[in-house]
Amino acid sequence: MRKFFFGLLLSLCVVFAVGCDVSGMSTLPELSKPYAAVYRCIVCKLGEKDLLENFERLSIDLQPDDTFELSYRTVKGEEGTRTGTYVMDVEREEISFTVKSGKRERTRTFPVKKGTIFVDANIMGKLFHAEFSLS
Repeated sequence: MRKFFFGLLLSLCVVFAVGCDVSGMSTLPELSKPYAAVYRCIVCKLGEKDLLENFERLSIDLQPDDTFELSYRTVKGEEGTRTGTYVMDVEREEISFTVKSGKRERTRTFPVKKGTIFVDANIMGKLFHAEFSLS
């Protein structure tokens, strides 16, 4: 029993002697990335027009390697994808998507609340609003 306590005391001394700066360490959500999942579109509107009825599937797949894929399948059978990278800021409750097109790179940031990504943009003078929720 004495050896156990001596070993524990020695371990604590080593930790305190070496020290460690926890301010530079990542948080648990940053390490485990619980938000890396498929988010299905539950609302998609342009102005008052419901666009979701035009899609069989519309989703964003956030990968643990900080890449994403936006994919869709229309009711007419047309399919497509768009890929890029993302940065999730858990503390600020927002996500930034970056898409490259040739040499051009574009980044947009959107709020994330309770597992739902809220996308709002002005398209042709109308409000585009979409919500992607964890499935």
